[in-house]
Amino acid sequence: MIERARHVSILYSASLNGQIDLLPRLFTQLKHERASADPARAVVLVDLGQSCRADAPPCALTGGRAMLVAMDAMGYDAFHIGALDMLYAQPALVAQLRNIVMTRFAAGPWYVDVKRRDALIRLVNAQQLDPAAVPGDEDADLVVGLRLADAEAIRTEYTGRERLLWLQGAASDAHDRPTLGRVDVTLTPDAPFITLDSSTRLPSEGQYAPDPTISGVVDFVLSEARAAGKR
Repeated sequence: MIERARHVSILYSASLNGQIDLLPRLFTQLKHERASADPARAVVLVDLGQSCRADAPPCALTGGRAMLVAMDAMGYDAFHIGALDMLYAQPALVAQLRNIVMTRFAAGPWYVDVKRRDALIRLVNAQQLDPAAVPGDEDADLVVGLRLADAEAIRTEYTGRERLLWLQGAASDAHDRPTLGRVDVTLTPDAPFITLDSSTRLPSEGQYAPDPTISGVVDFVLSEARAAGKR
């Protein structure tokens, strides 16, 4: 229950498109964003989808699993899988992944509850989100609906019971830089209950030094992908 103003930031990535070599620098950038946030602000990290594509070698060799396996080490709170993802039509592989990676899925019927700074944040698949019937055993302070589509669309809504943030990222082509962004909202106990403070597209030019731990994870995933390709 929100008894005083709470500030929440959602960091998100989208359309990584199998560019696994970008992950070590991306991780350093995400760590920088977290470290520079106000300590009183709750920060959540999500991927909106299209992490893999069929013409990217590590994705083709692993059926679309490679990126999510590598990204699992980066501290994501939730992965979304939508119609633009390789895994969308492969429920057996998704079920397998859910038993392998620690990061949970806000996709299909699944949702993720994250408790940060005394705020309960629920991450769900926006495609299935019915404001009148939000999933969960208890009311969340903020429900974030995740989706990837042709155009970016970010808005807030108060339903009389739930504070909703609709977070839709924009899909991109194979060789585009991935989408990185941050959405800041304020939750209050009284009207307007939720305010969209800012929506910022973050640069992704790769000016950050690669993180050695994630570089090691990427090397391992690529070696496993090559081995799988030889079987």
